Amino acid sequence: SECFESLEEFIKYLWLPLCEDCQGTSERAIVSGLRFGIHAPSFPIISEMAFSVIAALYDRRVRETDYKPECSPGSVTTRKDPAHLIRQIGDLMFTNARLLEDLVSKWDVFVHEMSMAEAYNPDMEKSKEYRKWLKAATTEFQACPKQGPISEISSD
Repeated sequence: SECFESLEEFIKYLWLPLCEDCQGTSERAIVSGLRFGIHAPSFPIISEMAFSVIAALYDRRVRETDYKPECSPGSVTTRKDPAHLIRQIGDLMFTNARLLEDLVSKWDVFVHEMSMAEAYNPDMEKSKEYRKWLKAATTEFQACPKQGPISEISSD
């Protein structure tokens, strides 16, 4: 997504679905292609006219004069803003801390349930289901994305 500083800029890119803040040819082509793909089957001229009129009316009659647009966390517009980056990293760290707390709290329950299962079935470890579960639980997997707003930042 992109953020627009003014109504005029929003309407400009509504009619011309290009990605101004995208980095590189491939990202610009992908985002612009997706935007064009959304615009093409949706009665292009009628839709843009309706959205332009609605945006203008909203901007003039509803929006406060000192309104400052706020970008979404995934916006390509804010990817070079250090304050936004720090906030995004903090949010990710908080989310991961919550996930770790959840994992730790469920570990005791898991150990108890496995010990109960073994008490009722001493040959549990020989079962096909247990071996299948153990293989799935010990297989390494990639949990981190190879691309994303943080990993694509350049140091220019």
